[in-house]
Amino acid sequence: MAVKTSQQLTGATADLWKRGKAAADANNRDYAISLLQSVLKAEPALLEARQILRAVEIQKYKSQSAIGKQLNSVKTTTGAMKAGNLVKKDPAGAMAAAEEVLALDPYHPKANEVLAEASEALDMPEISILAHETIADERPDDKNNLHQLAMLCVKLKDFTRAIKAYERILSIDPRDGDAQSGVKNATAQLASSTGGWEKASAEGGDFRGALKDKSEAIRLEQESKVAKSDTAIEDQIARLRDLVDREPANLNHPKKIADLYKEMEDFENAIVWYQYAYEQGGKADASLEKTIGTLSLRKVDQDITNAEQYAASDEAWAAHLEALRIYRKELGLQTAQLRVQRYPNDKQFHYELGKAFVELGRYREALPALQEGKKQPSVRLDAANLLGVCQWKLNMFDLAEKSLREAAAEIPVMNDIKKEILYNLAAVQGASNKSTEEIETLKQIYEVDISYRDVAARVEASYGAA
Repeated sequence: MAVKTSQQLTGATADLWKRGKAAADANNRDYAISLLQSVLKAEPALLEARQILRAVEIQKYKSQSAIGKQLNSVKTTTGAMKAGNLVKKDPAGAMAAAEEVLALDPYHPKANEVLAEASEALDMPEISILAHETIADERPDDKNNLHQLAMLCVKLKDFTRAIKAYERILSIDPRDGDAQSGVKNATAQLASSTGGWEKASAEGGDFRGALKDKSEAIRLEQESKVAKSDTAIEDQIARLRDLVDREPANLNHPKKIADLYKEMEDFENAIVWYQYAYEQGGKADASLEKTIGTLSLRKVDQDITNAEQYAASDEAWAAHLEALRIYRKELGLQTAQLRVQRYPNDKQFHYELGKAFVELGRYREALPALQEGKKQPSVRLDAANLLGVCQWKLNMFDLAEKSLREAAAEIPVMNDIKKEILYNLAAVQGASNKSTEEIETLKQIYEVDISYRDVAARVEASYGAA
């Protein structure tokens, strides 16, 4: 597949490219990243877009705090593993997955290695060179990476860059025989070269001369233009982006873009556009702030679901899945704490804070939040249930039993929440050595739903014991 230049773009993609480049020039990083990622989804062979995207991502990455980088580390590790699993069976998909990681950490070594390997598989060594150069920028002493970079440059007859790569290796290890031979050969070929690659670059050509077979390159390029899913939505997003440029004061446009990305379950881009609308509106729209927080959690949930596909058969994935789950709980707590600080009168947020504390096993800290949460009618019973659980875990068995009994008594039908409350009540009674009461409580569930958890086994065992 031959790489493309911006001169070859047409229609909506050309428009996206122009706006993305303008946003990059204006240092509007998040907007530029979003636009350029969309360009690459439509035209993955567009080298210029990938180069500018990487430059913007590096600027953003370097401006982040150490904590921000650390929070992204779990997501990037998991995403890079996912991308790596796609290289052989779906190199185009691997490139897209690698770019998701590089948007968070453009220097991520595994993601760049995946991008390099996948782009080579698709016969786009120019993009592989970009990946190796990015690695070299972060890890200048990585000889293996520099060797791969040099060989790719030779393959494309870009002998000047190949010589520079070999010279960097020799500065690290003057006795490297491969680098010594490489720099001699590249120098000789540069002297006899017609400059086809450099001429094509200078004239804005399509670089097909650097590939072995022009007709094969064209065929692969055409085959890459498969029907893209969600094309209609992408077109709608492109039109809305144009309206954002023409009517920057109308916040309905970025909100609609965010809604469309949300519909596609592209939570990352949805968050970017909700954040844009929130900031352009002077951070006055509380509903947008809440949506951003909710989608941030959904993005992690999405990562967890992806990791679960591989965790059962891979120890590394299992470890990353566990790390993701811990991160999810901590992010949930941070989000809930921020919401309570900003909106102290919203009892729903107090309940969510209490629930986040419970998930982390911080039962004492959960108590006041859940007591406040009980004042919100829509979550009153859920808060009461968790309140009883906290009291149970803190060995306050009498208070726990009272809280759970009162909550169960408020529910006239045996629905899911009542089953859970009664099940927890039985656990409290068991912990209090009230085995008779425990079984009687479980029987209330048994009479309605014999398949609920382990209720059947425990109730039936009680008859055997008797």
